Amino acid sequence: MFCREQAAHFQAELEAFDALGVRVVAIGNGTAVMAADFVETFGITFPVYSDPSRAAFAAAGMRTGLGLGLASGKYARRAMRGGLSQGRIQGAPFQQGGVLLVDGDGQAMFQHADKLAGAHMAPSEVLETIGPLVEAL
Repeated sequence: MFCREQAAHFQAELEAFDALGVRVVAIGNGTAVMAADFVETFGITFPVYSDPSRAAFAAAGMRTGLGLGLASGKYARRAMRGGLSQGRIQGAPFQQGGVLLVDGDGQAMFQHADKLAGAHMAPSEVLETIGPLVEAL
């Protein structure tokens, strides 16, 4: 449910990222068929790629593990209030996500690895953090 929530939040703020000249891209850890289903089911308009090997997650410093803590229940309630529930798990269930900002030369400019399931950065936080970095280019 948390990847669904994060994708929906980024979808809602896509114009703000476009205004900064930042291209939003998601990478899932399921198959290409799963990624295509995700895009169709949740109306995602930004590119969604699949990396079943999770090499991109490892290279970006994203965590793998259960990722549950006391706050995870709070995050689950937040997602459910937003109309998102846990569906059938696809891909690696213990892969945690995050945010990575990469410049045109492929160099990482900013990285945030989620510590707990559902503890992702809100798009507004991402925009506030990366805005000065992008403007400095």
